[in-house]
Amino acid sequence: MTELLEKIIRYAGDRIKVAGDILDFVDFFMPDDAFPYDESAKIKRITEPTDAIPLLHEFRDELAKQDDFTHAALEQLMQHFLQCHNRKIADIIHALRVAVTGKGVGLGMFETLEILGKDRVLRRIERTLTTYSLSTKCPAKTTCAQTAQAIE
Repeated sequence: MTELLEKIIRYAGDRIKVAGDILDFVDFFMPDDAFPYDESAKIKRITEPTDAIPLLHEFRDELAKQDDFTHAALEQLMQHFLQCHNRKIADIIHALRVAVTGKGVGLGMFETLEILGKDRVLRRIERTLTTYSLSTKCPAKTTCAQTAQAIE
């Protein structure tokens, strides 16, 4: 718990001015299977875009192979993923944020992933995929030499 608080305070920076401001980051303390989704963010970023769920599936698989879960390594992994799939960051970053925090805004995405840690991130993405992919079929996996191996 101390490490979690230290990371939140470090990455929140001047967003925390008084002790009570830590409550703005309650989503980090919520159980992975029970945090709420902001309804408008969920619709706009997860359920309406036809490629959100398939991209989350594929990026989740890359995250699962990733050993270095620091924000810098995660950002590098994302850049390789985007290059491989010929995508822009906006195609996945917002869906990823909603999947792991339930919100449309927050701390930097890669810092958020680091704070939560690999196991929690994977559980939260899996919850989103299980909940919202019932009517979405995922295409066959694409391969890319750059993302076939997780960034070390």
